[in-house]
Amino acid sequence: MADEVLFTGTVDVSYGQICLTCGDPPGTQESFAGQVNGLCGSAVSGAMFLVTGINHGTVRLTVSVYPDAPPLSDDWEEIVEVSFTNVCATPALREWDEQRHLLRLAPGSYRVRYCARGMDQARDVESTYDGAVIDTYLLQLWPGPAGPDRIVRQTSSCAAYWHQANRQAEPPREQHEAETAQLADENETWMLGLFGGRSPNQRLRAVAEAGYSHTLNDIDVDLTFALAEADDRMLRKVAGWAALQALEFAELTELPELAPSVAAIRAGGRAVAPFDGTGSWAEALVSPIPETPVPPLFPVEPGPVASWGVPEEYSQAREWPAIQALLATGEDDALVAALTAVANAAMAFGGDQYQDFLSRLRQEFPELPGQP
Repeated sequence: MADEVLFTGTVDVSYGQICLTCGDPPGTQESFAGQVNGLCGSAVSGAMFLVTGINHGTVRLTVSVYPDAPPLSDDWEEIVEVSFTNVCATPALREWDEQRHLLRLAPGSYRVRYCARGMDQARDVESTYDGAVIDTYLLQLWPGPAGPDRIVRQTSSCAAYWHQANRQAEPPREQHEAETAQLADENETWMLGLFGGRSPNQRLRAVAEAGYSHTLNDIDVDLTFALAEADDRMLRKVAGWAALQALEFAELTELPELAPSVAAIRAGGRAVAPFDGTGSWAEALVSPIPETPVPPLFPVEPGPVASWGVPEEYSQAREWPAIQALLATGEDDALVAALTAVANAAMAFGGDQYQDFLSRLRQEFPELPGQP
């Protein structure tokens, strides 16, 4: 049983951080210097840097002091231990908005056990603004000499990620292997979800991991996989063809600023600067651009009007995705160029005509791998 409960209640979190400190909160690098765990950083005297699963929101936290090390509990999914040197009589539990909860804790050397539950669920939600609590934490302190930090229990992918991201010392080999395997499993689950349960080839996998926008997956995942098997020459042709189709449909091919890029693509090349994505193309586009509304590809159910007066079931303008398709031809990676150009061209054609566009693409390029 705890000798004394110093704090129990909810704490507002921003950027997934809470600090217990006698002064100004230290930075992440300082806090985790020389440590193997990435959840509780205590390398700076008088300070503890605590990581949470929720990025912005509310967590429940209890801080307790014990005369000796308390028994480990099965109630917690994550447990790490660190040493902490308290240098003041009333360290403050600090929220991001500078609100402080003063704790009465005698100065001295302590061992600390930081326990967590619900980190993966909170990480997946990322933000809560209604006071809902998803992840819960316990900070246990007892007098003890300084010693190395250690990871006692690690079960969530969120904790595995932060251990690898924040640590500044080599962990035991078994711990490193367990974290790596868990993160690899999570990444594979994410990949399968991204591609409709299908495993992508290495090239498509690399594009996904680089942060490519996966719009075409939702439009036509079969076409995504077909493009991923094509060579660069074919991909450049597809990107250029899709961009021209969208620009012609939007009646933008004769626009003075775009005409040189249109000519370059028709000659087998790419858009020219700044419409190859390398410059400030928005500033170069001085001609008035009409905004022709087209049905979105995936209409939403009628909903409430937002505070600024735009209904949630808004239509999109044809011209802007057509210009984005043109910009995509300048991408260095030919697969990214094709995927992005085709997705934006489909949006330019809109919900009533994009399927006809995709059918014409398949007719234009029957040699695409994986085509029926």
